[in-house]
Amino acid sequence: MPGCGNSDLSQKILTNLGVNGLTVESIDFEDAVVEKMEASKPKDLRLTYKVGDVTDLKNYQDQQFDSAVDKGTLDAIAVDNEEKTVGMCHAYFNEMMRVLQNKQGTLMIVSLLQPHVLKIVLDFFIKGENNKYAASTLFTVKI
Repeated sequence: MPGCGNSDLSQKILTNLGVNGLTVESIDFEDAVVEKMEASKPKDLRLTYKVGDVTDLKNYQDQQFDSAVDKGTLDAIAVDNEEKTVGMCHAYFNEMMRVLQNKQGTLMIVSLLQPHVLKIVLDFFIKGENNKYAASTLFTVKI
């Protein structure tokens, strides 16, 4: 769960889906948020919270995860369509694709999908401007 913040979605995935053996790792860049979430989680769940930067997941191996659920992280990064912002979004997408199981991995993005955010997503995944993930399966949920 990239950019988990103080959301309990990670916990709900484990408790409400009924998937045995599932492990969820949630990351956020705020130390205080991670400490709070780690301290408040039920101890019987295979759930961890760690500090990390979704645009630079240097502590994670290639193809380490089967899936990732972005619930608002892209919206938090893609505040405008300036070059620096688009670069951060592309770094985020590249890192997500790197740590996911190549063709079998799934990145689900739940987004408000404002027009500039949609353009960033389409430019990266459909147009494939300077990236090796062009034509990846793309699934977004507009809320």
